[in-house]
This record gives sequence, C-alpha cells and structure tokens, in this order.
Amino acid sequence: MDDDTDLSVHSSDDDNNETIESLLRRVENNDSSLTHADLSSEESEIGDEGATELARALERTSSLGVLNLRYNDIGDEGVTALADALTRNSSLTSLSLSCNNVGADGARALAEALERKSSLTTLYLDSNGIGDGGMGALGAALAHNSSLTKLDFRWNDIGNKGIIALAEGLTRNSLLTSLKLGHNDFGIEGMNALGEALAHHSSLTKLNLEGNC
Repeated sequence: MDDDTDLSVHSSDDDNNETIESLLRRVENNDSSLTHADLSSEESEIGDEGATELARALERTSSLGVLNLRYNDIGDEGVTALADALTRNSSLTSLSLSCNNVGADGARALAEALERKSSLTTLYLDSNGIGDGGMGALGAALAHNSSLTKLDFRWNDIGNKGIIALAEGLTRNSLLTSLKLGHNDFGIEGMNALGEALAHHSSLTKLNLEGNC
C-alpha cells in the first residue's frame, strides 16, 4: 500500500480508534460523519464472520469512502460477501484487503462485482493468493469496469497465464493509472504481453514489476 495513503478512521467526533462492533453500529445507522475506517489488525482479526457482518452493514451506508481490512484473516467466504455488498454500495471508493487469505474464488467474486457495478477507484489485494485463476477473472473485469484507477496485485503467485489475461483486459481499459504487480511468478512471456497491451494504454503512469522474471 502507498505510504501516503491515509486509512485511519475519520469523523468529526472520533478519536481514530475503531472496533468491529462500533464500526458496525455506525455503518448500520448510516453515520454521516464516518468517511474512513481502519480495521487493520494482526491481533484481533475479524475473519470471514466479521467480514460477512460488515458486508451486510455496508449496504446501508452512504458516507463511508475508505475501508482498510488489512491483516484480518479474511478468506473467500468473507470476500464473497463483501463483493456482493459492493454492488449495492455507492459510497466506497477505496478498499484494502491486503495480507488476507483471498484465493481464486474470492477474486472471482470481486471480479463479478467490479464488472456489474462498483464505485471503487482503488483496490489493494497485495499479499493474498489469487493466482492465475483469480487474476484471469479480474483481468476480464477490467475490460468492463468504469471506475478503477489504482490496483495493487503484488505477492499473489500470479504466473504468465494470469498476466496474459490481465493484459487482454487492459487493452479495453482506458482508466487505470497505477498498477502494481511486483513479486509474482511471471516471466518474459507475461512481460511481453503487458508491453504490447500498455503500448496502447495512455492513462497508466505508474507500473511496478519488481521481483519477477
């Protein structure tokens, strides 16, 4: 995640400490002062159960714009619930699922949501395990998504097959400005596919490929 990204809880009367219980209450009550929420934790992980509860609450909020769920032991079940909520939420613009247990199935659920309807402009999925299957689905979704500008897919066991699928999606996408693919498992074949796709992609200004080949 970028060092300058602010993902703490922001409101007019909050002291920047948030628990899942208090966040759920505020989201369910559509607290208009809640715009940013940080539930990142290596000690009190919310897991799939907490993510599913949060997903139900997200359908009611119209103010929350940034949600950080980094380090929460969220797997495919929890991510699938969150993905479904994204199709019925119009306020969330930035979501971090970094350092969780999102696999190919969770990535496919996210891809379906991003293809159908989503207000997200920024998605952090670094340090999960989406692999080629998940990357393929997300790449296909990029061809139809009209909101995303920043994506982080570092450390995800993505090989040439996944990167080629991503490249195909990029040829039909004109919005993405930042793409991070560092520390995956693709080589020259994937690099060549990306190069061909990006030769005609005028909006991308930041690309991270370190730790591959």
